[in-house]
Amino acid sequence: MPPVTSAPVTSAPRAPAIPANPVRKPRPPPDWTAVVTALDRARGAALVGRDAAALGRVYLPGTAGMTADVSTIELLRARGWRLADAHHVIDRVSLLAPNRAAAAPAVTPAGPTAIRLEVIDRLPAYQVTDAAGVAVGHTPGRGAARRILVLTRTAAGYRIAAMESS
Repeated sequence: MPPVTSAPVTSAPRAPAIPANPVRKPRPPPDWTAVVTALDRARGAALVGRDAAALGRVYLPGTAGMTADVSTIELLRARGWRLADAHHVIDRVSLLAPNRAAAAPAVTPAGPTAIRLEVIDRLPAYQVTDAAGVAVGHTPGRGAARRILVLTRTAAGYRIAAMESS
């Protein structure tokens, strides 16, 4: 039998130990103005492009806002009209605290974890053109108004579940 030699024993570097219950830092709250602005820009692009399918990036399916915007797109297409633009001017967005006095959460398409935002915005009038690019009118503009947007988080991001006027 060959003699046994003792060589220095080396070991592979050890990975740092992972604690059984890692402490997770809470995520910072979303920038609600950026969320609302992105939803509004996506909505405006859908209206300008007359693309009803693109409204799925804005609304939960079957919401009143989606239904109204689909009707607008159908009207624009039927008449051969196009919008020059369709975005709101967002003046302010505030997260509304949940109504703790309510016995049960409001039932919305977003479910009980809906996020309610107070939005102050304006809607400029935009030019409407025909297929030849000739102006046929303007959309009605409106001054500053307060609305409540009810959002829900989906796998693809936030979507509008409901809108309330005030």
